Parts: sequence; C-alpha cells; structure tokens
Amino acid sequence: MLRERLRIVRKELNLSQDAFAKKLGVTGPAISKIEKGERNMSDQLFLSICREFNVNPKYLRSGLEPKFLSPKGDFIARAAQQYGLDAFSEQTIRTFVQLPPAIRNVIMGYIKTLAKEYMEIETRQIADADTDEVLEAVRREMEQKKAIPMSVALPVTE
Repeated sequence: MLRERLRIVRKELNLSQDAFAKKLGVTGPAISKIEKGERNMSDQLFLSICREFNVNPKYLRSGLEPKFLSPKGDFIARAAQQYGLDAFSEQTIRTFVQLPPAIRNVIMGYIKTLAKEYMEIETRQIADADTDEVLEAVRREMEQKKAIPMSVALPVTE
C-alpha cells in the first residue's frame, strides 16, 4: 500500500515524520495520519515527495523498484552509486551541500580535527611497527653473523 511505501521511504532516508514533513511544507501529524491510513495523500503532496526526495513515482504508487531515481546529470546520485552509498548517506551529502557555507566550514573543521587525530594514531602505530621490524632485522643479522651470542642479542620490544 502507498502508506506503507511512504513509511519505508521516510525510514530509508532516516527522517522523523516531523523532519520529513518540514521538507514538504506540511506537519508531522499529517504524515503520521497518511502512514496510518487515516488520511489520503493529495496529488500535490505525492508530487512533492517524489521531487524533494527523488522518489520513483512508480515505486510510491505500486511498489515498482527502484525506490529512488537518479536524475540525469545528478553527480551526487552517480557518486552514491559508484561508491555503494545507502540512501541515508546520499541524503546526508545532499543536505550538506545545501547548508550555508559557514555551517559547512564548521562541519569540515570538525572532520579535519577527527582526520588529524586518526592520522596521528596511525602514524604512531606505523612508527612503532617500523621500530619493532628494524630491531628484529638487526637482531637477526647479528645472530647470523654470530657477532654476539644469542643470549646477548638485542631484545625485541612488544
């Protein structure tokens, strides 16, 4: 039924009834009533849902896949398909690019901080691994040359 497919689409977009309704210019209770079958969806709302969220009208009316359409020239949809992103990830990117630049900059600053911290952790782990490998290689080389007895060989750190 259309009301069930509406709920599926909204959930796939990871939107509450209120957030979904706000993007469509209606109220959360209106969406709730449609999903419960207490109210019919107007043609105008049907078209707005399809346009705003790139929902396939054939899916919404009769369940024919795909649920979402990728308009020709829609680079976000193509990128989402190329990188295997789910509907929520694609919608997150769409929302991000529609934000005012100041808010995007705040979000990017946070992401850069996270990336920097991640890289510092990775660099430390690589450095630790490299040090261990070098010490082990020197120990093996010295053992092979019998330059020092086995009991005096350099210890390997763990």
